[in-house]
Amino acid sequence: MLWWKNEKDFCNRFYRNTCTSARVLHSYGTAGNSHPPQPAAQTQKAPVTWAKTYGNTSEDIAMSVAATPDGGCIVVGKTNSFGSGDYDFWVLKLDSNGTIQWQKAYGGTGEDVALSVAVAGDGDGYAVAGYTNSLGASSYDFWVLKLNSTGGVEWQKSYGGASFDYAYSVTFDSEGKIVVAGYSNSFGSGDYDFCVLKLDPATGNITWQFRYGASGTDDVARGIAFAGDGYVVAGYTKSFGASDEDVWVIKLNMDGTLQWQNVYKNPGIDYALSVAVAGDGYVVAGYTNSSGYWNGDHDFLFLKLNSTGEVQWVKKYGRPGVEWACSIAVASDGYILAGHTNSFGAGGEDFLVMKIDQSGTIKWQRTYGGLKNDKGYSAVVHADGYITVVGETSSFDVNGTDFWVLRLNSSGAIANPIQEFTIRDGSAEAKQLFFTNESTGVTAQQSTFSQSSITFKTVDTFATVKEQAPPTPEGGGAPPGGAPTEGGVEGWMITSLWLMSGAGAPSTSLLIGAVVVLAVAVTGVLLWRFRLRAKPKG
Repeated sequence: MLWWKNEKDFCNRFYRNTCTSARVLHSYGTAGNSHPPQPAAQTQKAPVTWAKTYGNTSEDIAMSVAATPDGGCIVVGKTNSFGSGDYDFWVLKLDSNGTIQWQKAYGGTGEDVALSVAVAGDGDGYAVAGYTNSLGASSYDFWVLKLNSTGGVEWQKSYGGASFDYAYSVTFDSEGKIVVAGYSNSFGSGDYDFCVLKLDPATGNITWQFRYGASGTDDVARGIAFAGDGYVVAGYTKSFGASDEDVWVIKLNMDGTLQWQNVYKNPGIDYALSVAVAGDGYVVAGYTNSSGYWNGDHDFLFLKLNSTGEVQWVKKYGRPGVEWACSIAVASDGYILAGHTNSFGAGGEDFLVMKIDQSGTIKWQRTYGGLKNDKGYSAVVHADGYITVVGETSSFDVNGTDFWVLRLNSSGAIANPIQEFTIRDGSAEAKQLFFTNESTGVTAQQSTFSQSSITFKTVDTFATVKEQAPPTPEGGGAPPGGAPTEGGVEGWMITSLWLMSGAGAPSTSLLIGAVVVLAVAVTGVLLWRFRLRAKPKG
C-alpha cells in the first residue's frame, strides 16, 4: 500500500504548508467562485489585482479614472441610482484594494455628467469636469467642481453661453491651474469649435478662455494634457479634413495662444479621443474606419507625434467588427490602450486593453467581460506599473449598468476571476497607416463664456459592491487561462510546482520544498511498484 491514503493525507504528511497553500490556490484558480484567505497584515502592501462593480438600482457609468498618491484611484462618471435629478456626477475614492473610502453624488434636477477627473499636483484634491443642463445659463454648460481630499466641494462653477457647451477633459498644470477642454457652439466660426478654459484653482475664476475652429460643422476637443511648456489638445474636425472627420491636434502656449496645429488626413472617419505626453512627443488614441481594412468597421487608432506635431507613425488595431480606443496611458516601456470591442471576447462587447511598445508592436492584448455588454472608457498606469481600467458593465450589474473597475498587473492579468468573468487573449491585428499632416492656419479667438456659482446638492451615496475577482497579490493565483488541471496526486504535484515556479517569484524555501515533494513522491511510487512486483501470486 502507499505511504499516504490520499492527496490530503500526503499533504499532511509531507511538507504540509507548501502543499496546502498550493492546493488552495489551485482550487480558487479553477473553480473561480471563492475568495482566497486574506493574507496576514504586512507593513508594506503588495500590489494586488481585482475586479469590482459599484452601483445600485439604475444606470451608473464610470467615464474617467486618475491615480492617487496612496496607490488608489479616483473614479468619476454619472449615476441615475443616486442624487437629485436625471443623472448626477458620481465620484468614488478607492484604495489600492478597490475598497470605497468615500463616495458622493453632485447635481441638480436635470442631467449632470462627469467625464474627466484630475488630481492636484500635491495630491490634496481633485478637479472634476463634465456638463450640466440643471444649473447653467443655457441648454448645456461646462460644469467644473474643485473637491478636497474627502470629496467636499471647495467651489463649483458652470461656464457657458447661449447654446451647447460640453467639457470633456481636465488637467492641472505646473502652476496648479486647472485647464479644461471641450467644445462649444455658443460662440465660434462653425457649428462646434474647440474650447479651452484656464481656471484659478482657488476660486474657479477664468484666467483665460479661447476657442479654435473654422466654418465646418464639427471641431470637437476630447482630450487635453499638460506638456511642460503648454498644453496639447486632441479631437476631430470636419473643417479641414480630406473627407468626413479627421484627427486634429493643437499645441497651446501657457497663455492659450497657438504654438502649432495639425490636421491628420486619411480617407474615412478618424476620431481622436485621448492624448498623452510621451517623452519628447505625444501619443493620440481614438478610432478609425480608414482604408477599409476591416470591411469599413472601426478599429483602434494610434498616432505617435514628435514635439512639433509631425507624424512619426500611425497604426490601427482591429478585426471585423468595432474597436474603439477611448483612452491612452503611458507606461515605463510603452503605452496602454483601453476601450472596447465586439469582434472577439465573451459577450456583446468587452473591455479591450492592449500594451503597445515604442514602435507600435502589440506586446499583449486581452478582453475582459461577461455575456452582455461591457465597455471600457479610461485607463491609468500606477507608479508600481499596475493598471486601472474603468467603464460600464451589464454583465455583472445590480440593475441596469454599473461602474466597472479592473486592477490589472503589468501583463494585463487578473488573478482568481469568478467563473462568469471571462479573460481572453485578444486577436486584434495591427496595420500601418499613412496619414498626411498639415497646419490649418486657425488662430485663437477670445470666447465670452459667462461663469456662475449655483445651488446644487451633494449626496453621500451607498453603492452596492460586487467582486468578480478578489484582491490578490502578485503570484497569489492563476493568471487568465488557469493552472494545469490534471487530476489525482500527479496532477496536484504538477499544479503545485507550476504555481511555485510560474506565479510570481518563489522563495528559496519554496523551491527546496518543491524538490522535496517531488523526491518523496517519486520514491513512494517506486517503492509501491516494487512492493506490487514482489507480492507473491495466488
